[in-house]
Amino acid sequence: MQTGGGFAAYVNGAANWFTFWGFWVTIVGFVVTIWQVMKTKSTAEAVRVAVEDVRQDVSREYLSGQLRDILDDLGEVHAMHVAKVPHLAAKRHVAAKSKLIRLAQDPELLAFEKADLQATIAHLTAIQRRVESAMLEGEEIGDPTRVLGNLSRQIDRLTGIQATMRNRSK
Repeated sequence: MQTGGGFAAYVNGAANWFTFWGFWVTIVGFVVTIWQVMKTKSTAEAVRVAVEDVRQDVSREYLSGQLRDILDDLGEVHAMHVAKVPHLAAKRHVAAKSKLIRLAQDPELLAFEKADLQATIAHLTAIQRRVESAMLEGEEIGDPTRVLGNLSRQIDRLTGIQATMRNRSK
């Protein structure tokens, strides 16, 4: 019977030992699990921020491309005025201004970019009115160098906005 008592004491001692160390393994496991959850959360947040940055860069590049198309159209308008074909220039002018109006409504634009685009639209509208008025009256455009100069300034302004967009997306 002594053997059985010693064995029971041995099993009881081993059970106590396993219980003690099992408790600490559980505590350490719980701490490691919480740490991994926090690490995963911060990684997920970093990925979300990176995806948002890429989305904004793609959007800025798209806006820059749209602006490049408008600049090409206005370059053609300028060339048509130089070639003294205002009726063709007027049609291209209207198309470029319509694209610019759509672009100015994009929510990705910053406030100062929208303000610059609105100012450019206002100047282009004034140029358009002047040209259309002269065409309706069958007259020459008052001072073609003034129209060309105003148009060139608006092209320069849009080129500056485009450069700002490109710099911000890099």
